[in-house]
Amino acid sequence: YSTQSTWGNLPLSVTMFAKFAARRLFSTVKQSTGLTGLPVEPHAREVLVARYNEILDKLKEMPPHPYREAVEKITNYRLGVVKNNEDILKIEKEIKAGQVEELIEQAQSELHLIQIFKEHRPWERTSYPEDDDQAGSSKKQ
Repeated sequence: YSTQSTWGNLPLSVTMFAKFAARRLFSTVKQSTGLTGLPVEPHAREVLVARYNEILDKLKEMPPHPYREAVEKITNYRLGVVKNNEDILKIEKEIKAGQVEELIEQAQSELHLIQIFKEHRPWERTSYPEDDDQAGSSKKQ
C-alpha cells in the first residue's frame, strides 16, 4: 500500500481529502428551483423513494384496474431510476418530468388521487348515468 498519491509527491491523505472536497463541492444542493413557491428539497432522493413506496403500498389496497396498473408501471420505473442514480440531475434527465421537487409534488398529488379513487371505487361501477344530451337525442329518434 503506497502512501504517495498519483498527484506527484502529495501524501495520500491530502489527495483523498482533495478528492472528497471536490466531490462535495460539485454535489452541492442547488440554491433555488427557479419556480415560485417551490423550495429546494435537500433530501429529494430519500423523499422520492419514500413517496414512491407509499404509492405502491396504497395501490395494493385497490383491485386490478387500468388506473392502478398504469400508476404502478410509472411509479416502479421512477423508483428504479431514483434508486439507481445518486445524481439529482441524472434522475431529472432520465424521468423527463421536471425537477425532483416537481416529482415530489406529483407523487403527493398521486397519493391524493389514490385516496379519491378508493373513496369512489370506480372499479365497482357497472353502468353510468346517461348524459342529458345523449338521453335527449336518443329519445328524439
